Amino acid sequence: MLKKLLIIALMSAPLYSQVPVGSAGAKFLSISVTPRASGMGDAFVAVANDPSSIFWNPAGIAHLRQFAFFTSYSNWIADGRVPAFAVIFPKYPIGTFSVFASGIYMGGFEGVAFDENHNIVETGTFSYSAMQLGFGVSRFYTDKFAAGVAVKFIDENLGNVTSAYSVAIDAGTYFYTGFKDIRVAMSLQNLGADMSPKGEYDLWIMKGSQVTTEKRKYQSYSLPLTFRLGLARDFIKNGNKIKRLTGSVEIINPKDNRESFAIGFEMQPVEILTLRAGYHFNLDEGGFGAGASFNLGNKRFDISYNDFGHLPDVVRLGIVFAK
Repeated sequence: MLKKLLIIALMSAPLYSQVPVGSAGAKFLSISVTPRASGMGDAFVAVANDPSSIFWNPAGIAHLRQFAFFTSYSNWIADGRVPAFAVIFPKYPIGTFSVFASGIYMGGFEGVAFDENHNIVETGTFSYSAMQLGFGVSRFYTDKFAAGVAVKFIDENLGNVTSAYSVAIDAGTYFYTGFKDIRVAMSLQNLGADMSPKGEYDLWIMKGSQVTTEKRKYQSYSLPLTFRLGLARDFIKNGNKIKRLTGSVEIINPKDNRESFAIGFEMQPVEILTLRAGYHFNLDEGGFGAGASFNLGNKRFDISYNDFGHLPDVVRLGIVFAK
């Protein structure tokens, strides 16, 4: 039943809604693929400084000075699977270069249609899949200020029903204030052209006992444009009992939903272990996040947990490798 309701929402909300909430499509772009960010309750834009930053704030990859690789996997609602990866190539003449991709797959949806006698019949199962594939460039323009941009191709496929594609841009900045290790960062995600589903659908109209059909074209829908503004500070750095303690706050302003804010912390008690916790406020469901990293030389293994209230909780796994 959950899958049936979800596919109706996926198809109907972006195509027919006239209100801001739920008006955007390609919502897989709003799913976090970064265990580190999710473990901090999504308060990450001003902390982003590793290969996963390309998915949150493209300016963050400017911190990297060596080849690095990131991959992650998340379980999602209705048996969704969300993989992602990013590869970072530093020391390019124009800055740090990255290639990245993420996507989602959800199978087992039950299709239905009307037959010639206007009875509802099953048409078999179909799947929903979507992906983004892109590249980004970032660099420090001064010793305190970095900026980055990413260009990506987006594809969304609703089985044998319809499909759509678009091109979008992510952009971000990162600024060290020079005051008490405070940095301020912002990012703009999914700025691009509307997605226009291919093909037509049959609109069934009932007048009394008579049923007629009308061919209609799918309406276009916008991408989930999101603006993030955050501030972070290292309260402890190279300490004796605790190696590092970082706090972060973030305001999230999506085009298709109400504004929310998040607060998160990252603590490294010993070299091998990093702990995280945070809360994303003003969500419809859940908000708490927690996570950990195990640091083994040039490898890092991430895990995060996020509470989704009445919906299934989400666990993310990730690996970071730097050469």
